[in-house]
Amino acid sequence: MSQEIQGSPLQLAARCNQMQAQRLNDFIHMQIAEQAVLNAYLWLFVQLMANIDPRLRPTAASLTHHSTVCPFRRKSRAQLCRELNEEKMKNELLSRSVTHCTTHSF
Repeated sequence: MSQEIQGSPLQLAARCNQMQAQRLNDFIHMQIAEQAVLNAYLWLFVQLMANIDPRLRPTAASLTHHSTVCPFRRKSRAQLCRELNEEKMKNELLSRSVTHCTTHSF
């Protein structure tokens, strides 16, 4: 019997629970790290809107195009074009597949 599965059922269950707890802990820490980045973007966005000087404060219209509100704005034009072309290719392949299925139906 291998080292990993030796022990009583109770010991195995305890080890399994420990592994699950560790995975859950890792997942929570990952989520917290992602939230910290998101919170940093939101905090900068709020600071931008709360500027006391109206000349430095952005208009509501310009805020609707801010990268925090529109995350796709963080992507370059080339990256957006690549993603668009990938989606077009997927649609073309799907279209061909549907056409093939309808012409060769049973």
